[in-house]
Amino acid sequence: MAKKRPRPYDPLAPLPPQRIRRIAARQAATAYQPLRAQYVRLRSELDAETAREQQRAAAAAQGLAELLRSVGPATGEAYQQAAGTVGALGKGFSSALAAQQQAQAQAAADFLHQIVGAPQGQIEQVRQIGASGPDVTYALGGAIPGGALAREGAAFASAANLLPATALGRGQQTVQMLIMDALKRRRELAGRQAEALAGLPGLQSDLEQKLLDRELQKEALRTNKYLAGVTGKTAEAEAAAAEAAADREERRLALDKLKNDQDLKLRLRELGIQEKNLKLQIAILEGQQASASADQQSKWEQDAGASAEDAYYGIAASYDDEGKVTAWRVRPMSYKAALRRMVLAGIPLFYVERALNAYYKRGQRGRPMITPGERRTARRTGQAEAPRGRR
Repeated sequence: MAKKRPRPYDPLAPLPPQRIRRIAARQAATAYQPLRAQYVRLRSELDAETAREQQRAAAAAQGLAELLRSVGPATGEAYQQAAGTVGALGKGFSSALAAQQQAQAQAAADFLHQIVGAPQGQIEQVRQIGASGPDVTYALGGAIPGGALAREGAAFASAANLLPATALGRGQQTVQMLIMDALKRRRELAGRQAEALAGLPGLQSDLEQKLLDRELQKEALRTNKYLAGVTGKTAEAEAAAAEAAADREERRLALDKLKNDQDLKLRLRELGIQEKNLKLQIAILEGQQASASADQQSKWEQDAGASAEDAYYGIAASYDDEGKVTAWRVRPMSYKAALRRMVLAGIPLFYVERALNAYYKRGQRGRPMITPGERRTARRTGQAEAPRGRR
């Protein structure tokens, strides 16, 4: 099966409505893409900031809880030490009082036994009265205050032990507040994004209308192009035919000149020009020279001079340290090669010969010893030989 050739691109081809809608939707989405990207970036920054604040709040609460963990044991230990100190002080007072009362009770018992002769039971009662005083002193000055301090210490230590949990709870409350604030800010950001994107359908509708207007303009251009093509084909064909006829007439005149102009035939033969195309080009330029303006003749003369100089000296590409040419961009040419190149460049033979003869000496690099004009003059005057130049 033969492969179908692709149709050439037609910039004025109509677009179907479905494609117009797709193009408008794509253009509108592209226009709003930076706005969408901006809101996505703002949400990401908000989430990252909220996460950092939550981490800082949680870390602060955890650090505070770690610091408060030692408060309870330290408080209980301080109260225990205070209770022990009070108890020791009370015991010291009671010991001193016990020694003093025991000594007094012993003196009284000795007095009753030795002097009075009291019975043994009475003497023991006196001794027991002396022993009960220290217990009362220790209870009032040591045991009772120490017990009170111990109870207070236990209460304050228990309250201090709750401080770490309280700090963690406050940290959790802070994190919850941060989350609620972030949610509120995200809702506000979403509302602003919705307001900004509310114009997307309207923009798409405007773009569709612009595309439809452009289609109408294309339709008008297609109609004008068709009408112009129908009416302009004949004019283009006539212009092309006229140009071809002019080229044919120019070539015919050039061929007639080559056939009938003996002077031109002699010049070409003496210059050694045999190529048919080169002869025809020279003849065509001869015809153009006859009707050329002064500006065109001046341009031919300038171009011939520059080309002759480049052909004679060449164009060097690089030199060595002594100034000698090491590479050529255009090598020096022979007389005939330079003539051929200049003629093919569109310079009439008259200007070519005059420019080349200003650089090339007679007999140098293939230049004829005498010019065709000198040869014709010599023949008319009957001179035996033409003048010779230095090589």
